[in-house]
Amino acid sequence: MGLFQKLGLGGTKVEKQNRLAILIDYENISREAALEGKVLDFDKLLNECLQAGFIDFAFIFVPSHLVTYRLPEYIYSKGFYIVSCPSAFNSNTQLKEKDRVDTIMSEMGSKLVERTDLTHLVIVSHDGDFVRLANLAKFHGKKVIAVAGEHISFLLKQVVDILYPLPLKEKNGSGNGY
Repeated sequence: MGLFQKLGLGGTKVEKQNRLAILIDYENISREAALEGKVLDFDKLLNECLQAGFIDFAFIFVPSHLVTYRLPEYIYSKGFYIVSCPSAFNSNTQLKEKDRVDTIMSEMGSKLVERTDLTHLVIVSHDGDFVRLANLAKFHGKKVIAVAGEHISFLLKQVVDILYPLPLKEKNGSGNGY
């Protein structure tokens, strides 16, 4: 069953009043897909979201060190904008283990749900750090869709309106294993 049917929209006509923002935690999803030897199927993700409504915003949040010369071209060709997230530094200017993807994605998501006419927030991550964002979206009357694999946080799973399985595909041989 596709996302379109899960939303209860029925039929084959795209529901124009639904307006979506898609936020992807790239490293989080890439790691989960890699456990199965696969990659995220951007085409399937986009097609399913387009079935649900109009995509107003599509962002992929990537740690700066993972933005290579091929990644931006591939991502832009799929209609996403890359948000390069720097690593956090401590007072000794040494890199912490954690980049700032979750923080930046949550901040941007909060601004989107508070200041736009979005009807749906699509969070592509299994990370429990997005529970607060999901709750904020619901507070503002948005439907929250999580797209995640088996490793989704228990709390995130509990607060979303719809849980959609992570669309994965086999890695291809052209080096576009994104």
